[in-house]
Amino acid sequence: MKVRELVQLDTPENIIDAWESGGIVELTELQEMCLSNQELLSGRNALVIAPTSAGKTFVGEVLAVRAALDLKRVLYVVPFRALAEEKYRRFQEVYREAGISVAVSSGDRNEFDEDIRRGRYLITVVVNEKLSQLLVESPGIISDCGLVVFDEVQLVRDIARGPRLEMLLTRLLLSSQSPQIIALSATVGALNRFDEWLQCVVIESTSRPVPLEEFAVTSDGQLLRYDSPSRRVAAAGDLGRHGGLLDVVGHLVEQGHQVLVFRAQVDATEGSARAIADQPPPVEVPAELVRSISELEDSEARAVLEQLVRRGVAYHNAGLSLEERLFVEDAFRDGFLKVLVSTTTLAMGVNLPADFVVIADHKRWDPRNRINRNIDIAEYKNCAGRAGRLGQSQRGQSYLLVDEEGFAGGVANHFLGGKPEVIESAIPRSRLIEHVLAAIASRIATTREEVHRIFEASFASKTFYSRVGGHEALVQGLDESLETLNSGRLIEVQPSGVVCATPLGEVVGRSGVSVETGSRIISYLGQLESTVADADVIFDVCHCEEISRQSAFSAF
Repeated sequence: MKVRELVQLDTPENIIDAWESGGIVELTELQEMCLSNQELLSGRNALVIAPTSAGKTFVGEVLAVRAALDLKRVLYVVPFRALAEEKYRRFQEVYREAGISVAVSSGDRNEFDEDIRRGRYLITVVVNEKLSQLLVESPGIISDCGLVVFDEVQLVRDIARGPRLEMLLTRLLLSSQSPQIIALSATVGALNRFDEWLQCVVIESTSRPVPLEEFAVTSDGQLLRYDSPSRRVAAAGDLGRHGGLLDVVGHLVEQGHQVLVFRAQVDATEGSARAIADQPPPVEVPAELVRSISELEDSEARAVLEQLVRRGVAYHNAGLSLEERLFVEDAFRDGFLKVLVSTTTLAMGVNLPADFVVIADHKRWDPRNRINRNIDIAEYKNCAGRAGRLGQSQRGQSYLLVDEEGFAGGVANHFLGGKPEVIESAIPRSRLIEHVLAAIASRIATTREEVHRIFEASFASKTFYSRVGGHEALVQGLDESLETLNSGRLIEVQPSGVVCATPLGEVVGRSGVSVETGSRIISYLGQLESTVADADVIFDVCHCEEISRQSAFSAF
């Protein structure tokens, strides 16, 4: 199906011209399935599931534009700042001349927030957490909205981001004027009634426009590939060198390839980029590129990037400023950088494909249990799926580095041949009390009954709590949480039954600081009139969960 056939959806010619000039001429299998689905087009909620690079983002984009042309306001919700900025820039570039006003709201951007609250933009690209904050002051944003697109909705199972995302979805489902919800997801395991909870039609495709070859690389440079018929890994040659990160990246760069490297820890990205940049051969980059980065605002990160860029290397993580991240993304996208080292979050929808991807870690530090654990198969698949350029490549190749002596085959089999995890709520795997406080601090719930109502309507209630104790167990957990928060002076219960966060409780609930840490802070505040030993404060701060999230050490 040609993109020009979307005139059947009353798409203006100038917008179709813009899509074609941007390289979108033929729709992928997934895009054709979605944009001819009458249930979706008539306003029913939809869950769109497909591998990375199958074209999900364009589906959400077309539906957002279609709604905006009907003067319906659209929220395009994404999990990360980098993704928000990319979507905003694209929407501005492609649709501004069509009269579609676009805004963005994230940790980097707040200049549009007041106008967003007043409904002055047709499409607002917003990060999950920022949307929760905006809804505190302006809950009417939802009632004034016709469509909400959730990108990377599989993150509902992520223990860090999932609960807030689930609460947003629950709030939309409970709204008396609920907008249409389009949830875009990478490939997942069993749905676990997620589609029932979302009240949606499911559109799923397993097709990738660009074929992907997945390899695991052992420490001695042996290549392993998963053989589907035998359901096990098999030898697929060797690199002719060791299989460490520097060896694999060096091998690919020597062959003239551009490489995207994923690290599981933020603090490993810069160190890896430095180590890669120190290896020969040198890469020539345009003088204008070096001059451009030198003109960015002075910072420690910019000074490091300036040295790396001279070697055709850069890194990308949340520690960079907005202008630094944009510089790195553009330089890699334009082909000036040969290697980009990033956290795995960059695999979530940001349009930075490369022919070759290296996943350097299959484990991540678990701060709660203070141990390294395997990353999710879904996370691995999302990173590997970034290999291959739609419209530019015949194939993509991914390399998973495996350093498990004597167990390389098992690790390779797990990731290359495994199925992504089942969709499940992250709320039961975390502390319920944290989410109760967050709901009260963000004013989603202002009474005990509202607390019950929103959590009883959640995905956690439909799945986990329905199997473990049912309604009574959930209510008991909610009431115990309310009692603990009240006694800990993080919330106040008024005689009228209204529940509100105390000033400190509001800070704790909105900032992500744990309830335990907030309670410790309160205990120290209560001792300010007496003497508190510095050593005692340092000891307790060092044992707070937020500090323990940092790995004791990390590789380069």
